[in-house]
Amino acid sequence: RALLRSFSPPGGAAAQKITAMSLPPECSLEATPLPVCFAQAQAAYHWVDGSSLGGADPALQQRVADGLAFAEKAAELVSSLSVFSANEELEDINTGDLKYLLLPFLRAELILRIQPEEAAGCHDVRLKHLRHAAALLEAFLRDLEARRALRAEARAGWEEACADRPLDAAASRTLKVSRLRAASRAKKALEALEARARGAAAAASADRDDGDEEAGREAALVSLEACSHAALDSLRGVAQEQELLEAVAAARRENGGAPTVEERESERAR
Repeated sequence: RALLRSFSPPGGAAAQKITAMSLPPECSLEATPLPVCFAQAQAAYHWVDGSSLGGADPALQQRVADGLAFAEKAAELVSSLSVFSANEELEDINTGDLKYLLLPFLRAELILRIQPEEAAGCHDVRLKHLRHAAALLEAFLRDLEARRALRAEARAGWEEACADRPLDAAASRTLKVSRLRAASRAKKALEALEARARGAAAAASADRDDGDEEAGREAALVSLEACSHAALDSLRGVAQEQELLEAVAAARRENGGAPTVEERESERAR
């Protein structure tokens, strides 16, 4: 699977600090406000994405489940509070709300990290997760497109993904290279913005409000750009894995529901 490894959503050091934060026992998920739900979901993603634990490790899977619960609750609150209107373009959205556009992406990436237990039907469970994640990634990219938030390279990649016919090999390679460069530029720009923000915080100037707003908006926009490229990469990985699992399911049906030769050999190897 081609999952996002080289880039994490915005937050950096701040998100890592939130990782260690726990909610008071008396504070239920239902009572958690939107900003905290989002911060917890984002922190869970950072923790999982940077973890050295195996994908099926119980601690990692618990963190995935917790992060997904916060992300789902945040998405519910964004809808119930009408944070966005359908006809709002990027320039119309408040800086503090821009991060919530990332929620479908965060939800999809956490879902892709769910590892179903090795048991009968685990392939069906994985397929369900892949389809759910793909729908969220597509919704994320469609939303950015509708709000004129996709920059040139990501927009071209999304158009390629939606096209009825694939690009010729040369054009596809050219687009891939341009997207890789754009994603790399976005990552470096975000790192520079985060470093600048840390420096400003250390200075503790009383005159930082306007600069904070401008830098925060720039960081959010760069984050959206980088995540749009990551979403396109994840969609490609999801399609490849889904094709493989559907082929296994078809082979199993032809085999009367029994495990295929490849599955039996894989089981013996374990």
